[in-house]
Amino acid sequence: MLKTFEIFSSAFKEKRVLTLSPEGKEISFLFQIKDLTEEKITIPNVFPLTLAKEMSEVESFSISFREYIFNHIILEPYGINLRFNFPSEILQIEERKEQRDYLKPEEDMIVEIQHPYDKKTILRREVIDVSLQGLSFRSPTISALMQPGRIFSSVQVFRRGERVATYQGQVMYYRKMVDFKGQFYQIGLMLKEA
Repeated sequence: MLKTFEIFSSAFKEKRVLTLSPEGKEISFLFQIKDLTEEKITIPNVFPLTLAKEMSEVESFSISFREYIFNHIILEPYGINLRFNFPSEILQIEERKEQRDYLKPEEDMIVEIQHPYDKKTILRREVIDVSLQGLSFRSPTISALMQPGRIFSSVQVFRRGERVATYQGQVMYYRKMVDFKGQFYQIGLMLKEA
């Protein structure tokens, strides 16, 4: 099994996006590692001012990357950044049928979803991550359209402006997220051939 240093080192070298989740809160934060040593990992302070006080009162966080979840992370201020000790072990490995990866900004992937009622309106959203069975995308709000179970008959995926594929999609989940662009909802879609 990979050691924790190798997992975080790989994420750092590949400039991968990780997820930071405060215990007991219904929000998660996306980040990239700024620096790492053999003892500490430095990350940007991802908390917006509106949540800074609330997040400072959180006792511990979890960090997830691909199928790995590290629990009981204690953050400490480090200049304008945050840092934490390397976890001594992987406390949980998420059981997934396939690997899920957050996209790097330069990967530029968009999803266009045909509105299920009027069949004319197209919802255009930025893709966050992909797996073999689906993807997730950014949404500024949650509406009745984005509730788990909703089925879309036409979901087109574009990479760098070129259509890659067309699928049927089903909303599997949504969750509140924050990254450097601000607060948003991550909507997870399971995809099937159209």
